[in-house]
Amino acid sequence: MMIDQTGGAPDTVVTVPITEPIEGAAVAVDLVSLTDKRIRSGAFLGTVDAAVMTRLSAALRVVLELTD
Repeated sequence: MMIDQTGGAPDTVVTVPITEPIEGAAVAVDLVSLTDKRIRSGAFLGTVDAAVMTRLSAALRVVLELTD
């Protein structure tokens, strides 16, 4: 996931607007480039509420072509 803070991310099934802990849109793109090293180099900014996590889960399922 990438957080777009520019306001330029289109509203699609793979973008999830967030307001806490930062304002922007979580975008499920380019997941192949998410290596362990890249994930560990990120900064923990806080948590999101359950409704946002549900939408993030759905976006990742679409991108990864997963079904329940």
